[in-house]
Amino acid sequence: MIVNVILVFFMLTFTAAFIALARYIDSGQGDGLIAGYGSASEDEKDEYDVKRVRRVVSMALYFVAAILPLFAAASFLPIDSAMLVILLLVLVMIVVLVCGVVCGDKWSRRK
Repeated sequence: MIVNVILVFFMLTFTAAFIALARYIDSGQGDGLIAGYGSASEDEKDEYDVKRVRRVVSMALYFVAAILPLFAAASFLPIDSAMLVILLLVLVMIVVLVCGVVCGDKWSRRK
């Protein structure tokens, strides 16, 4: 039981960290933390709508922050139910991440 409490503590700590990071990026101060954007040249940065890039990255971080407490809550369920809940959460994460990768370029490029 103590392992579950420690797991919940770490999951909630990571959730708070992801929310703080998402807010930092969404505020416009964390552009250097976005993979590939901070090291891009000015010409490459001009090809992207930075507000949309921030929105996509921060929404992905908010999504992960929303899923983490659900994983922690699943640790208190019986093993069969917990495995089912975790499997469903992983499938939802895969679908959302695939949609983000497929549509991410469309959402972030300038027209």
